[in-house]
Amino acid sequence: MPEKTVAQKKAQQKYMEKFAVARVRMNKDRYELVQAHAEARGESVNGFINRAIDNQISQDRRKGPSEAAQAPLEREKVYLPSEREKGQETAQNGVTAKED
Repeated sequence: MPEKTVAQKKAQQKYMEKFAVARVRMNKDRYELVQAHAEARGESVNGFINRAIDNQISQDRRKGPSEAAQAPLEREKVYLPSEREKGQETAQNGVTAKED
């Protein structure tokens, strides 16, 4: 592969300055599980971890201010559980949803 040009290197550096790096440690078996799950959903490990974080923050916020920080998310998208995921959670917990 040819060497990157000075302009390409500068553009990449500027792009990378937008991000902070958080290292996550897990055992190899867990990483392989995360990697396989992410690939099955057509996303990267990084994308999956960011989605998981967004989901947890959303879930914590629904619990109320006593249980979750209320600072705004820097990312625009917050992924909420799908109806299918809600149904799976209900089935796993044996809890039925209340009708209004």
